[in-house]
Formats: sequence, C-alpha cells, structure tokens
Amino acid sequence: MTSFGRLLVTLWQEKNRTMYQMTGFGLIALVVFTIYGLFNGGSLSIMSHISMVVFMLLTIVLFILLARDQEHVWTSNKYRLIPVSDTKLYLANVLATVLTFVYFYILELVIMVICGISEISSLTNIGNGYWPQLLSGQLLMLAFLLFGWVFISTIHFVIVSVSAFLPAFRQRLIRVVLAIVIFIVVLNIVNWLQKLMSQILSNMFSSSLLGVSASTQLTTALLLGTLYFVISTVVLSALNVYLMKRWVETSTKAA
Repeated sequence: MTSFGRLLVTLWQEKNRTMYQMTGFGLIALVVFTIYGLFNGGSLSIMSHISMVVFMLLTIVLFILLARDQEHVWTSNKYRLIPVSDTKLYLANVLATVLTFVYFYILELVIMVICGISEISSLTNIGNGYWPQLLSGQLLMLAFLLFGWVFISTIHFVIVSVSAFLPAFRQRLIRVVLAIVIFIVVLNIVNWLQKLMSQILSNMFSSSLLGVSASTQLTTALLLGTLYFVISTVVLSALNVYLMKRWVETSTKAA
C-alpha cells in the first residue's frame, strides 16, 4: 500500500506546477504594468496597487485551475489504480489542493509586501485588537475555498453517479437540471452570507448594551462562519467518498 504522506507529497508537487505558472504570469504582468505606469508619469509606489489587483485576479484563476486538477485525479488511471484506499486518495488530493493554495498565498503576501515596502509602516499601526479579526477573516476565506473545492467534487460525483443510471441521450438533460440545482444552492449560500453580515452589523450596533465589544463579536461571527463551512465540508466529504467508492470510475481519457 502506498503511504498517505508519499501520496500527499506527489499530489502537492504536481499541483505546485500550476501554482508556479500562475505566480510567473503574475510577476510578468506586474513588471509590464509597472513599466507602463512609469512611462505614464507614475512612481514605483504604484507597484503595491498593481500587485494587489494582479494577484487578486490570479487567486480566482488559481482556484478554478486547482479545482480542475483536483477533479482530474478522481478519474485518472495514474492515481485510481495505485494501491491506496479511496478515502486516503480523497483526503490527500483535497489536502494537497489546500496546501498548494496556502503556499501560493504566502508567496503572494511576500511579493505584495516587497512591492509595497514603502507603505509597510502602515501595518505596524494596526492595533492588537484587529489582528484576531484579520486572522479570523483569513480562516473564513480558506474554509470557504475548501468548501468550494469539495462542493465542486460533490457535483461532479453526483453527475457521474446519476448518469450511470440513464441512457446516453438523457444525460445532457440531467446535467442541465443539476446545473439549475447548483445555481439555487449557490444563491442560498450567498443569502446565508448576507444574513450573517446583517447579524454582525446588528450585534455591533447593540454591543454597548450587551457589554461585549464590537471587535469581539465580529471575531466570533467570523469563527462561527468558519465552523459552518468546516462542518459542511466534512458532511460533503463523507458523501463524496461514498460516491467515489461506489460509482466514480477511471476514464480511458484520463492520464
């Protein structure tokens, strides 16, 4: 049996290739736009703003590419036929995706700090009370992205599982129906986030009456949101592993 650690490292290294490509594209775009800005009378300080925009866009693109790479593993002969349980393969693949994104995020922060070195003093002015909120916000973002990757796998597995029971000419119809269902689910998630933020603002308004600071309530709300996505991810992952074991097979086109 292949060890979990060895499988994780292999998957992580493969996903890092995609991440390195995105980072390279980001650096090229940063240099090009900075030179363009300098020729138009700007100063080097514009690098901090350009780097922020460039890497925000790259974060979205990387999320999509990592989702693509993750889904490729589920039907790849290269991984599905190795001596490892489906549960270990699932956990290693998802964890490798998360580690790759965290690695990219660290590189992104380093590059943005270097580009905005002249404004780094502003970070030292952030009060200690704000750091828990910043860290809680980062955890919420990571939990949301993890939920997104797992949710995409759930849709993939459901489509494959349902398609196995349908004649070929009806598979397109079921994919359209599932797409509509996905749209409805996403709307519900967005609606939940709106309610969460509304509750945060309401609690902050009444914080003086409750005797709890607004910053503490905001941190708590962010952590509760993180917990919500973590629990949802665990539930969906259990369903994914079940579907993966029962219905998801390798594809002859998958490498």
